Amino acid sequence: GLGTFALQEDGSTTGIFQYRGSTNGTLPNTVRVGSNVAGGSLAFTYAGGTTGMYIKGSDGKVGIGTTSPSAPLHVVSSTTSDLLRLEGTDTGNSSAPDLILYRNSSSPAVNDFIGIIDFKGKDDGGNEKYYARMGAKIRDASAGSEDGQLFFMPARDGSTDVSNASLVLDSGFGAVFNEGGHAALDFRVESDSNANMIFVDA
Repeated sequence: GLGTFALQEDGSTTGIFQYRGSTNGTLPNTVRVGSNVAGGSLAFTYAGGTTGMYIKGSDGKVGIGTTSPSAPLHVVSSTTSDLLRLEGTDTGNSSAPDLILYRNSSSPAVNDFIGIIDFKGKDDGGNEKYYARMGAKIRDASAGSEDGQLFFMPARDGSTDVSNASLVLDSGFGAVFNEGGHAALDFRVESDSNANMIFVDA
């Protein structure tokens, strides 16, 4: 087609570099780079052939630092510094940068989980394990009177049961520690110079 550079092997088109103009009904004004082979993947390399970004042809998953992505976006790095950086340059007092976890459900309901952040690592047997979780649930999905719940659950004895969170912050009844009695919990308040270690204003 117009604006298409085709790459061929054995007489058949295996890859394309294409520009689609404003009159193209599918992805107009777009530069398209890809494989014409069923299941063909796309790799971006640097430094003599090292793969920097990889788009898996069979499912469209994107890998950065890996050619075997196991999620829609899978980033692998040996760095001990920043692995993900979101930087906002706004000079006003608006909130930025923002990180949003959005569960776009067509039927939101009470007790729906709307996002979980997992902290995982390996045990001494080389198995991938959960070590802590934090997440959020819907407490009331009624339009105009929405309520939410935030929970924190460190692993204990190999379990991160979200129904027995160590700390729950609930819009209806405040902060709750160890509601399910999952394990003995040491609640400690330490202070050196504050006037009140615990202050209750009733």
